[in-house]
Amino acid sequence: MYDSMIRLWLVKGDQPILNERGVGMLRAVWDHGSVDGAASGLHISSDDLITRLDAMAETVGGPLYHVDSEGGDKLSLTPEGEMLLTEYETKLKLTQRFLKYGTWPPITADGILYTEKGILLINRGNEPFQGYWALPGGFLDMGETIEDTLVREMKEETGLDVEIVKVVGVFSRPDRDPRGQTVSTAFHVKLKDENQEPVAGDDAADFRFFSLDELPKLAFDHEEIIQKWRDQEGL
Repeated sequence: MYDSMIRLWLVKGDQPILNERGVGMLRAVWDHGSVDGAASGLHISSDDLITRLDAMAETVGGPLYHVDSEGGDKLSLTPEGEMLLTEYETKLKLTQRFLKYGTWPPITADGILYTEKGILLINRGNEPFQGYWALPGGFLDMGETIEDTLVREMKEETGLDVEIVKVVGVFSRPDRDPRGQTVSTAFHVKLKDENQEPVAGDDAADFRFFSLDELPKLAFDHEEIIQKWRDQEGL
């Protein structure tokens, strides 16, 4: 049995601008926040790190890092550098998922759990929309039904065992996910045991029940999903 390996480049027009080595430098700057720390993590000299970042910035057409103006060791990415890092890592994850599971666009499920406490939302711990609130859910794994996906993802992200009440709808707007097109089936669910308490896990940094009239800013198209469910329920 053989596995596969991919080498990904970000390109601008026909010009390759970022590969795994370049994104490794950007990730080191992000993780360490200092010239010496990033260079040490990459096993290169500080001067070599700056030289390589400058060469990459020339290809990109804009600065990728910022050094403390007072001559300190503090190092951070510019908005352009952060964008390139996020773009590369996001596209790499999606490409790996496609190679592993063979579905494109990716198929996802989202769950609406509404109790007397309100609607359950998770605070996203990862990009995209890190820090935003969202419905619990995630990607279908090979061999699952979409219903199985929803039940599994609800368990992984909230610790709750749920059962499906009904399908709210299918949502496939091409721009609903900045990582690339995804197709999601949204479900209305209920607790198998009303005494359960949620526990944040997996991609969820936190959870909270919200009043339908005081919803926070939501990730993806989850405001649209919730509104469709509210229209169906007359809420």
